[in-house]
Amino acid sequence: EWVKAPPPFPPTPADTLPTGAVVGEARLGVATGNWGCGVFGGDPQLKCLLQWMACSVAERPHMVYCAFNDKRVEQMPAVVKAIQDAGMTVGDLYKLLYSEAFQTVQPWRTGVFNFVMSQLTPA
Repeated sequence: EWVKAPPPFPPTPADTLPTGAVVGEARLGVATGNWGCGVFGGDPQLKCLLQWMACSVAERPHMVYCAFNDKRVEQMPAVVKAIQDAGMTVGDLYKLLYSEAFQTVQPWRTGVFNFVMSQLTPA
């Protein structure tokens, strides 16, 4: 999953963006949604976190996640805040999502967000 996420969000050097897309050093954000969560059966909480990680790695300053009232991802803002408050890096979150604990607990049964939140310790 991680291999598929970053390519759509390449870094955007200021000199390659359309007029008006950059103010000073500001970069474009990303509008996205539940990739692969319909007939492909992907977990929207996991996909949401992976896309947020990809935006971070690509130096995109913000992500607008269009969930279209999907209750499964409505906690995303609170989860992101908790991750940031805990001082986790993208690398830390990556390690957590690919950890033995993640595989053993099978968080897709109780929710990826619940698993992540249970693993956080305040910074």
